[in-house]
Amino acid sequence: MTRTVIHYSDSTVFGGTERAILHLAKGMDRAEWRVVLMHDRAAPSELVDRARAIGAETHVAPRVGGKLDVAHLAELTAAVRRHHADVFHAHMHWPLAAKYGIAAAAAARVPVVVATAQLHVELDHAGFVDLQHRAMTSMIDRYIAVSRDVGAQLQRRFGVPLAKVVVIPNAVDLDDIAARRGPPPNWPATRGQRVALILARLETDKGIEYAIDAAATLPNVALVIAGAGSRRADLEARASALGIAERVHLLGHRSDAPALLKYADVFVLPSLVEGLPLSVLEAMAAGVPVVATDIPGTREAVEHDVTGLLVPPRDPRALAHAIDRVLGDVDSARAWTLAARERARREFSTDAVVARVTELYVSLLSRHAR
Repeated sequence: MTRTVIHYSDSTVFGGTERAILHLAKGMDRAEWRVVLMHDRAAPSELVDRARAIGAETHVAPRVGGKLDVAHLAELTAAVRRHHADVFHAHMHWPLAAKYGIAAAAAARVPVVVATAQLHVELDHAGFVDLQHRAMTSMIDRYIAVSRDVGAQLQRRFGVPLAKVVVIPNAVDLDDIAARRGPPPNWPATRGQRVALILARLETDKGIEYAIDAAATLPNVALVIAGAGSRRADLEARASALGIAERVHLLGHRSDAPALLKYADVFVLPSLVEGLPLSVLEAMAAGVPVVATDIPGTREAVEHDVTGLLVPPRDPRALAHAIDRVLGDVDSARAWTLAARERARREFSTDAVVARVTELYVSLLSRHAR
């Protein structure tokens, strides 16, 4: 018997959450699961096109304009109901994401409603935030937290019962990481330069300015940054002011992360906030040594001096020292990457993660049938 799962996203950007959706959808056994992606009309084309390429059905979800927009909520409910879904899986890039999709799934009486919480963002208690989250939680059978920290924050900040939270990390597509590739197009580094790679949105919470400051003290290192966002001009200005514009390369959004990783000497993630960074997991799987900030979520992926190096956030000097150590201590870097790759294979592979997620679906469905 084939069951139907709707993966629901109201995101309008392409980042780690959207790649996580694709990895999960790709790994689901099509003999057992019909996979549907319901997405916002302004969803990034990369999400929709790649979902179709892996055999998922894609449908535009009616957009609800607010809690008083009853007509569009009814339209969204009808759209969910037409799929006769067994499972509705919402993907939340912030604590109140996908709330109208979840409400529509409950109204459509989908047997099982699951929500993946990718990131905890501290929200004020004003403006009915807590009331909205409690209402949403009452409609959700299980939250999937991508890290222990995200799960703990759901309980601490929003009072989500422990029994409603399970920790399952994001998946890494090991086959895609291992595929043979030529040089990535427009690769900017020159011969003789060591490459520190960042895969991240160009936003404040990613802390990229601290990596630029660190690069200013590493004259033989090119900093290659793949990602789009609102702070591009600010970051370019910072590199120019430090006199290192020729060594800081902002590539914009790229869809070839595995190819970029193959040409990197070290992967850097200077974030200030993370749930469980998929880019770090991909670097680990690719055998690229990782330097990242010691923050909740990231430290659940990287064990300091075992699978990479962790440094305090907002500390360019510590970041530069760690990058220099990776590039100079070949034996240690090799040991870290071997341990990291093995952990990625064991805990974060698509097969391992999809098995845990579908096992959760089946378990919840069996309870519903009683």
